[in-house]
Amino acid sequence: MKGFTLIELLVVVLIIGILSAVALPQYQRAVDKSKYMRMTALTNTVKKAQEAYYMANGAYATKFEELDVSLPSSYKWMTDSSDAGGQCYGPKGWNGDHICTGPRSTFVEPFGVAKVHYQCKYENSPWNGKCFCIVNQTTPEKDRWNALCQSLGKEYETPAYSGNWRNWVL
Repeated sequence: MKGFTLIELLVVVLIIGILSAVALPQYQRAVDKSKYMRMTALTNTVKKAQEAYYMANGAYATKFEELDVSLPSSYKWMTDSSDAGGQCYGPKGWNGDHICTGPRSTFVEPFGVAKVHYQCKYENSPWNGKCFCIVNQTTPEKDRWNALCQSLGKEYETPAYSGNWRNWVL
């Protein structure tokens, strides 16, 4: 008689289940890190444009139009009010990834609002020129975002983001 016994099939299903349980979280981490790093590259480009604008004008720009930088064509103007003190652009409103810049900092939220973001500061403060991975500790997926930031830098607490936020200086 040819074929497999029920025990053999159960062993194969068990092995596939174990491999999936190990591989899927690693895959999600790799996808998250890839998206985060793509957005940090955009932020660093805007940050450098802000630094060039400052050298030429003695102040940081409040609008993307003042900078020598182009955003992805899918990005549309969202608001002129942001934590950066300037403008925000994004493809799907506040629910999608977006970037903000102004005279205080440039930041992106690659997974939507109030989860995890990457921020580079250039205001007159002790954190001038530093970039951070910042996680909202009230979000249900905080462990996912904390693991992402932890893989990128060392933890660092700043007074500006204390309380519900955890920070990693990069």
